Amino acid sequence: MDWDTDVKSYFAALANGFPEELRPTVCPLCKWSGFQQKHAHFTRGLHTMTELIIVTIYRFLCPTCKDTHSVVPAFFRPKHTVANEVQEAVVARLDSGEAMRSAGEEICTGVTIDKKTVRRWKTFWETLVTDQENVFVQQALLVIPALVLPVGLAKKAVAGSPFRWLRYIRRQVSQTTGRVDSVGLFTTLFRLHSSMALAVVP
Repeated sequence: MDWDTDVKSYFAALANGFPEELRPTVCPLCKWSGFQQKHAHFTRGLHTMTELIIVTIYRFLCPTCKDTHSVVPAFFRPKHTVANEVQEAVVARLDSGEAMRSAGEEICTGVTIDKKTVRRWKTFWETLVTDQENVFVQQALLVIPALVLPVGLAKKAVAGSPFRWLRYIRRQVSQTTGRVDSVGLFTTLFRLHSSMALAVVP
């Protein structure tokens, strides 16, 4: 269930509080697998491409190590107030050759992103794109086993950067399946990254 990949699905899933079926079962700190106790919740303002929204974040307590942790939806990063879709739009501008300062100017209504923030976003997402590329390609091939992807010079011709390469693959999957994926690339990558982190249990 993609309840945490976009704002609309998240609000619908948590309309009456945090559902029991979505309660986390692994502590992200000690990796203990078991019942995580409801602890508290707080709200955060989040800038999307079109508006400022208020998101409720729920916290849970691990009964083993007593760590409290938040369940943050995949459409934004923990401690960030700008959605992944906005960060993706900024990185796309940079990837197309725009200067760092102009790439972050008025990207979403009422928000101007400074050069240092843009640089931090660029560094984070470039690293994540590189780290998750193989997993992303494997996921695409699970959806379409017969998907043919260019290699070598042909790959460079259609996608001259890792960011454009993953976007190219998404387009191929969408065109082949006839389904338009409303979840952004960065949200997909961040969800893969988070899932892999939780999967590393000693």
